[in-house]
Amino acid sequence: MPKRKRGRWEQVITFENCYAAVEEVLKNRRFPSMGSKLHTPNRRDIKRIVRNRAKHPPKPGYITWCMEHKEEVARRVQTDLTNKTWTPRPYRTRVIMDKLRHKERRLKMPCLYDQFIHHAVLRVMIPDLMKRFYRYSCGSVPGAGQKRAVNAAKRFIKAKRGAKYAASCDVYHFYDTCTSGVVMACLERVYKDRELLWANRKILESMGGTLAIGFFPSPWYANLVLDMAVDKPLKDGHGREVKLVRFADDMLMVSGNKRRLHRCVEFIQGRLSRWGMRLKGTYQVYRVKRGAAFLSYRFFKRCTLIRKQILYRITAAARKTKGGISPDLARRLCSYKGIMLPANSRPVWEKHFKRNTWRKCRRVISYVDILCKRARAGYCGAVA
Repeated sequence: MPKRKRGRWEQVITFENCYAAVEEVLKNRRFPSMGSKLHTPNRRDIKRIVRNRAKHPPKPGYITWCMEHKEEVARRVQTDLTNKTWTPRPYRTRVIMDKLRHKERRLKMPCLYDQFIHHAVLRVMIPDLMKRFYRYSCGSVPGAGQKRAVNAAKRFIKAKRGAKYAASCDVYHFYDTCTSGVVMACLERVYKDRELLWANRKILESMGGTLAIGFFPSPWYANLVLDMAVDKPLKDGHGREVKLVRFADDMLMVSGNKRRLHRCVEFIQGRLSRWGMRLKGTYQVYRVKRGAAFLSYRFFKRCTLIRKQILYRITAAARKTKGGISPDLARRLCSYKGIMLPANSRPVWEKHFKRNTWRKCRRVISYVDILCKRARAGYCGAVA
């Protein structure tokens, strides 16, 4: 068992760390633009919107005050962490629709000041956590996103030896079933600092007893739990015979022995059941020549295809560009482009996505970004 870390709390409560956390949160905040529902905008649209902002300037709020008083906010964060006087505020709930997979996502959004605390604590913990993670545990990890997971799956499937069978499995409602007690048990195996454990316990309590989608620490907690419950035990027990790729709670295992894969699935089920979690009943063990299902793709020896349902939704979104491109549609299409690039989808690309479409999408997004930058800089004057 690796030696537990200590001395991290002294790094958390430094003014430099608190100030960097405040800047990190405020850097990702965007101001809403008045009348920003643009359709293939041009320079005239930007002038019109900036004139509207000059006539009706936005009222200064807490975000504006924090941007003007970063040092004062950082001092307050440092004081609350040092004296342990921080009390989390209730979060806001928002339900959004994942248009690509047709799922409802219930987001829990903490207040801005609580986000400063979250980033101040996690900024010190992230380097320690990344050192512990398995190389192919991807998702919400810098440098280990969908690209690394897809490339690893391709390499494992195309291997000449040991790539005859595959197993696809997913954890059932992982965020709703992973309790704060499980996360704290994992954190206590990594850190000794009582103060640091106190801060993480307060963060978990503010989530409502389980992990919450929308909190910055949640993906890091999730990866730590799955790394200790699945990745490390599975690799220690089966070594090179089974190749594992995990993206969040979605897992793909490749091996040359079908019985071994069944034993791995049972092993994972047993490990998760100890902590009150389980796999979905839709897990499968099958031949690779049928197409290994993982993320939004089906991996074959010679090609990679996008799943049919997802491909239909991508093409349906591409047909909406005839009536103009809104900022929301432009961002959706650019994200869909990232899904299509790793796959062999050239015919679909040539039929539904022309070069002009991507130029218009980039143009819409760039103009909206210009509006946000001018709003951030307090630009309220009329444009000549």
